[in-house]
Amino acid sequence: GPAIIPYGPNTLGGAINMFTAQIPQDQTAKIDLELGQDTFGKLHVVTGASTNQWGWLAEAVHLETDGFKKIDGGGDSGFVRNDLMLKGRWNSEPGDELYHQVDVKLGYGDETSNETYLGLSLEDYLDKPFRRYRASYDDAMNWKRTQVQADYTIEVDESMQFKLTVYRHDFERTWRKLNAFWGENRMFVPGDSNYGKRSLQLSQVLSRPEAYPDYMSVLRGETDTGNIVTADPGEPWDNPDLLLMGSNYRVFVSQGVQLAGHVQLLLGEIEQDIRFGVRYHYDTVTRDQVETPYAMRLGELQSVDMEDHPYMRNTDKADALAVYLYDEIRWDRLTVNPGVRVEWIRNSRVDRIAESFGTTDNIVALPGLGVNYEVIDHLDVKVGVHQGFSPVSPGQSEDTKPGRSMQYEAGASYEHTWFRVEATGFFNDYSNLVGQSGMSGGETAANANLQFNTGSANIAGLE
Repeated sequence: GPAIIPYGPNTLGGAINMFTAQIPQDQTAKIDLELGQDTFGKLHVVTGASTNQWGWLAEAVHLETDGFKKIDGGGDSGFVRNDLMLKGRWNSEPGDELYHQVDVKLGYGDETSNETYLGLSLEDYLDKPFRRYRASYDDAMNWKRTQVQADYTIEVDESMQFKLTVYRHDFERTWRKLNAFWGENRMFVPGDSNYGKRSLQLSQVLSRPEAYPDYMSVLRGETDTGNIVTADPGEPWDNPDLLLMGSNYRVFVSQGVQLAGHVQLLLGEIEQDIRFGVRYHYDTVTRDQVETPYAMRLGELQSVDMEDHPYMRNTDKADALAVYLYDEIRWDRLTVNPGVRVEWIRNSRVDRIAESFGTTDNIVALPGLGVNYEVIDHLDVKVGVHQGFSPVSPGQSEDTKPGRSMQYEAGASYEHTWFRVEATGFFNDYSNLVGQSGMSGGETAANANLQFNTGSANIAGLE
């Protein structure tokens, strides 16, 4: 409901706050060791301690498995993952006139995941659902991330607190995976705007295996490439069954600074609990994605004497400034929660293949209001309304507009001693939904992650 206002920029739905492990009050050490099938193993270690003014925590996790899918001809379908987190805290003496606290969090993670987008034909899935075709045996994602966050909190008294947060996340990944077949009408021309549209998509082959038996045989590693000829003898290449392996390299950076405050006021019989905040956020992703033709020979992928083809080389950036104000006003049995969130977002894209540059701006004000009234002791009724918003990612078409909605709720609750019952009805009026394509849904690699508008929708329910 309206309580979503302090969080954003996506306010179409709710928000889930994920907490990492907290610094313990007393000296603590925990070890969790698990073993399981498919050579699964987990080692989780946590230790930390606190004194009157200092506290620290260290946490490490290692996960690994060789996977539950069985690749034709053998291969690893599992993953290995590591995560490390360090936390430190300093605070002034609890009895000081002004209370100060500094928190620092450092994080590191990495993973090698032998995963693929390649699925199965329906017949093969019904026969062996955990099977993977030989053509995917070399698919693997490798990533690593780092994180740093620092918080400074000052409490003037119990009714006034302020918190300053600075943060940065870095994430780098490469996913080498099978993207498509060369196709029956494919020309490998750098800069060709139709590149990716004339390839034979994996979803086409798997959904109609009877129409592409030779391609299915190549996927299974049973037939070498080069046995299929193009229908058009004028094509410059006569091996349309070459496998196109994509190397999707991306670098992400996310950083920002936020100031949040919390002030409680008493004006006669009216109590106010005011929360406000301002945040500047910047993030960017740089993509360098190429496809390389490979041949299937004797059940193994072998390189051929052909150049890589870049199909996505761009940098997307977003600058966002957000301000929110949320008040909880209490008078006798009535509580009113007005609030507003204002977002300014500037998206930009540099496309190094098309040699183009574009920038878009969005400014939106997102109001909300909640009202709660205690009719009699323990019985409350409530209503709420707020505007939902979902921004468009950088690099999208100018025709793609942000998602918007108006969301309403009304209900009642009764709570007394050991008993509680609550009923809430809701109505979400989406005036413009935003969808997103993906390779897992059958989209080409070149068009993955494109957003599009899907129109309006209404959702109503009772909880």
